[in-house]
Amino acid sequence: MAGATVALIFAAQAVAAGPTVDLSYKGTRFGASEQAFLQQHAGENFVCTDAPPSSVGRWCSSKSTTFGNERSNTIAQFLNNRLVLVTISFAPPANDVADVAFDVIMTSQLQQRYGKPTEVYWPGQTSQGAPFWKKVWHLKSRAAITYMHFNIDANGSRLEQRNLFLQSKEAEKLVTQHKPPDM
Repeated sequence: MAGATVALIFAAQAVAAGPTVDLSYKGTRFGASEQAFLQQHAGENFVCTDAPPSSVGRWCSSKSTTFGNERSNTIAQFLNNRLVLVTISFAPPANDVADVAFDVIMTSQLQQRYGKPTEVYWPGQTSQGAPFWKKVWHLKSRAAITYMHFNIDANGSRLEQRNLFLQSKEAEKLVTQHKPPDM
């Protein structure tokens, strides 16, 4: 990471239109069709499939995207052929200085765009005692932006992950429409 010179260009744009907010991912508005999404992101190697059995809808994923000038893995989820959720996963920074800077830059850019977060767990702790850092911005449109950084220690290895979730209010239906298979 290029430290302070990193220019985060948030494609999750908030455009005021009265009391509502328009959420987008790199220029693609939420609610766009899978075809429109693929056309707008043709150079990013997205591959689309039906969602795994534990979910609903369709997923388009790419391991060769960038977001905010950082390499990322991205999954765009569609329900009824409408973009409802984008999950962006970032690789851990190269060192401790970049580690702290990444969180500071990412969350300050989100705060500049969306104001003060409505939920803050900085730091928080899971029921297993693992640390996590999470900030959530709930928008008037019921869309949400969540930045989460967590560490898990398992079998002597440390897993560190940073995710940015951009979700429209329709993303709530991803959970409610899933029906477990009959046993």
